[in-house]
Amino acid sequence: MVTQNVLKLFSLIYKKGGKEFLQTYLHPEYSMYDYRFSDFNPLELDKLKIHESPIENENKRKNQERYLRIAFESLEKFDMKKNRKVTFYTDQFPKETAAVMQSIKARNFTQADQEVRKLIALLCDKIITSESE
Repeated sequence: MVTQNVLKLFSLIYKKGGKEFLQTYLHPEYSMYDYRFSDFNPLELDKLKIHESPIENENKRKNQERYLRIAFESLEKFDMKKNRKVTFYTDQFPKETAAVMQSIKARNFTQADQEVRKLIALLCDKIITSESE
C-alpha cells in the first residue's frame, strides 16, 4: 500500500509540472556506462571494486530517452486507473504537497526532495495507523 501511495504522489507531482524534478530520481545517465566488478565477496563488500567505462553510441542514447518516456507514461497510466483496491492518503496532506510543489516551482530540487521524503514518512505513518485500527 505504501508503494501505491508513493506512486500516487509522484503522479500528482508529474501532473503539476514536476517532470524535471522527478527525473532526478531516475538517473538515466547510468545507462551510458558499462560496469564491471572485481574482488566481489558478499562478506567483505568494502573490498568490491567497480570499474566503469563510458559508452557513447546512438542506441544507448535512444535507450535513455525510452527509459524516461516509459517512466512518465507509467505515471500517467497509474493515475488513469480508477478501480484500485487501495486507500490513497495523499489528499490528506495538502499543505505538505503544496510545499513540495512550491519548492519544485522555485527549482529548489534539494528542498523539494526533503519535502517529498517528509511527505512519504507521513504517508507511511498514516498507513500504519490506519492498518492497526
